Amino acid sequence: MHVKQKGDYLILLEIYRIPPEKPLVHLINKNDLSYFSSKGVTGFGPNEISNAELFETGFDDNTFWIYSSRSKRMSEFSLRDINRLSISEFRQPEDMFMIYNMYYTKDTTFLGISASDPHRLIELNQEGKRINAYGTWEKIPGRSDLDDYLLGELNKGWFRVNPDKTIFVKASIFRDRLEIFDYSTKEFVVVDGPRLELPKFEISGSGANSALIFNPEEALSLIHISEP
Repeated sequence: MHVKQKGDYLILLEIYRIPPEKPLVHLINKNDLSYFSSKGVTGFGPNEISNAELFETGFDDNTFWIYSSRSKRMSEFSLRDINRLSISEFRQPEDMFMIYNMYYTKDTTFLGISASDPHRLIELNQEGKRINAYGTWEKIPGRSDLDDYLLGELNKGWFRVNPDKTIFVKASIFRDRLEIFDYSTKEFVVVDGPRLELPKFEISGSGANSALIFNPEEALSLIHISEP
């Protein structure tokens, strides 16, 4: 479960493995910790959400957004009512299909991570059209077999944005790495360590069916982030 906040509420996001009849999002009053309402009808129909992958504050003081990675949509919920269905939603068009994590920027564009791209971050407009890309993956010496998809898997991690939507941070899962992107300057700061060596892995399959298989004895990175 992830705990976020906006306005007078703590907002709790459930993992997708809960029973489908249970709500995926809970609102708790910060002042007295009383339960206010639940949000999120599990499903793929209109105004339903498949999972609660990311929390997005949005630009309206009275609403918040939930990104559902399984159904590829952003859903807007009211902070003022007890209706579990979203009040609006943005479904990723075909051009955005490879984006699996994304947030709004201060310019109301989307900034997200693609499942297969030579760049770390992709920027898209409200119609889902690609308008920019930032930070190319560095190649691993002696590993020409790692394509863009596999490099993305190697550097996979938790992705967050600050309330001003200017600083985007990804904390890698399989290696000790922080990738900090300043949207105002369009520059990255990458911090490696203390463990500098890459995790042990093998490539299973080939071509479009290839995947990284990590050694189960490898320790996951202990880096985790909430809001930068």
